[in-house]
Amino acid sequence: MGDESVKVRIGGEEIELPRILNFAQLERTWPAVEAYSAAASGVQEISAALAFFAGLLVETRPELNLAELKKRTRVERFDPATDSDLSSVDERPGIHTALSEICKASGLIPRRPPETPAAEAATGNPSTAIGNT
Repeated sequence: MGDESVKVRIGGEEIELPRILNFAQLERTWPAVEAYSAAASGVQEISAALAFFAGLLVETRPELNLAELKKRTRVERFDPATDSDLSSVDERPGIHTALSEICKASGLIPRRPPETPAAEAATGNPSTAIGNT
């Protein structure tokens, strides 16, 4: 897939996802996008992101359905036997990053925040300059 893909690590496996969605993928994953936007907790965000990935993988990796992705996803752990933090295995940050990359590349979220009217006026944009209609 190369530059046309985004890689995400789930269960220790690097999984390739399309960077830009076609309409069928967008339609299939849209409920997960809405759920991610409405999530009130980190658990809900990851659950929605995994649903999004499962929707993308339905044709290329059907064995990686939502239940399987949830089962494989590794989260931060603490090992009481060694009194050490095992956060290096936490895959959640990469899941957020992959979802964000795909949404940006597909135009679902802006690549940068829109300029404020004051900033546009300062740059001389005639559509926002005072006195122009």
